[in-house]
Amino acid sequence: MDGFNRVLIGPLPLREYEIEDGQKGAVRDGSFIPYIAEELISRSAFQVVLEATSQSYVESIAPALKDRVCFVDSKESFDKSESYLAPLFEEACLSKKGCAYVYGPEEVDDSYRQSVASIDSQLQTYLLAIEEGLQIDIDLEYFLNTLKRVRTLSKGTESRARIAVLEGIVSSYKSFQAPGLVAVPAAQPQIVEYFRRLVIDSDYCELSKSAQGLGVVGRSKQGLEAMRRGTSALLGNKYFKKGFNQGAKAISLATQVHVPDTEVADSLLSRGFLPPIISLNEAMSSAVDQWRLHNPKLIHIDPEMNKQDLKTGRVWIHEWRK
Repeated sequence: MDGFNRVLIGPLPLREYEIEDGQKGAVRDGSFIPYIAEELISRSAFQVVLEATSQSYVESIAPALKDRVCFVDSKESFDKSESYLAPLFEEACLSKKGCAYVYGPEEVDDSYRQSVASIDSQLQTYLLAIEEGLQIDIDLEYFLNTLKRVRTLSKGTESRARIAVLEGIVSSYKSFQAPGLVAVPAAQPQIVEYFRRLVIDSDYCELSKSAQGLGVVGRSKQGLEAMRRGTSALLGNKYFKKGFNQGAKAISLATQVHVPDTEVADSLLSRGFLPPIISLNEAMSSAVDQWRLHNPKLIHIDPEMNKQDLKTGRVWIHEWRK
């Protein structure tokens, strides 16, 4: 188990489809949701969170996991990111139409525009995680380097000031080892029964919830200690001690944040929570393997499309960072 708590997962796999009249398309396939949800919950995630809401997606979740998978509206974080980066959008002659970025006619270096768009995309995810109290998987090094590049190239005082605030927050992250549980290889035949009991065990739920404290600025160490106590309590349980050992997982946490006391900074820090940064590489890889093996029927975001006989084709998996 990897010290996960409320985890925001990234884009679902894209899957080609063709309907009876020959019309073709590609859509985010909701049939993947149960697989990544099961995988993350098996790694101690208390809740798995997705941005998109669709009744088709909701109905794909098994009754036993209904309370462990939720869908959130990202519109507020979408708008807040655009508002925060407004001076940079103006400077880069960049605008948004829905989820698409539109370049203005002015002569601006395209790589600079792409960098601003990249910051906006990552900031949306980051703000959503703040609003909802989530753990997220983003490439901190890439995010920080993009911020530094834009601050270097920007000529606007307000633009540079806002980027500097973000840079200060991202720079505050340090790597820690979060305690968790690791399945004993020799006990594989018993793991299913152990996990069935683990999901409903109160100590397990307490361990998952304690990971929430990792995002509270200034209380990371207390959160890690609470997780260590929770792990020890589980390993003292007769149901689990033969199936699991104590392990550790790398996690990046915001430590002391030193940024100017301004309205701009307050808009980011007012909740006192900065999302822990985790890696979903292993969980995603395992879930994708299981999903491909079972090859379930495509679940379209439009419920009406699911009433048709959809023939499926190629799949594109989101490139998770290595």
